[in-house]
Amino acid sequence: MAKIRKTHLPKLTADEVKLFRESMSQVARLEFEEKETRSPTARSKRSSKNAQPVAPGGIIDPDRELFYRPGISRRTLNDLRKGRFPRAAAIDLHGLTSVQTSRTLQRFVSDACQTWDQCLLVITGRGSHSPDGYSPIRQVALETLRELSVVQAYCCARPNEGGSGAFYVLTRRLDR
Repeated sequence: MAKIRKTHLPKLTADEVKLFRESMSQVARLEFEEKETRSPTARSKRSSKNAQPVAPGGIIDPDRELFYRPGISRRTLNDLRKGRFPRAAAIDLHGLTSVQTSRTLQRFVSDACQTWDQCLLVITGRGSHSPDGYSPIRQVALETLRELSVVQAYCCARPNEGGSGAFYVLTRRLDR
């Protein structure tokens, strides 16, 4: 059985207690909502409620900017979202037109997945310098990735690798 350590804190003086009470006299108690309790099945139903099937047999969840094909395990998706796969290659699509984006991305993905399953980093940008914050390159890139059969899944990158302006893309070999 583990021992519980008791930490001995120094006793407060009357002046310290008075000072504390005075400084806290203007503080108001926060109102908390009761935590909603759900079963694990209710959570999975809720998260899959927004997921929509896509034509080539994939599933897209627009809320989390997540795409995956049937058969990809939750563990694999979780590892992808946490950036646990080593990146084999990266491409930055800033400054390209929509047509150039689609062609360049198709070529990049097919070249990268010739030999083995890999995780790629695709940088599209968020569109923060565009009018209305809309990035047409980003939308074209995500549509192109969904159309490529070698793309098994994609999700937003970790903040230190571009955040919502970049995506991890999990591919498989072409010969499968």
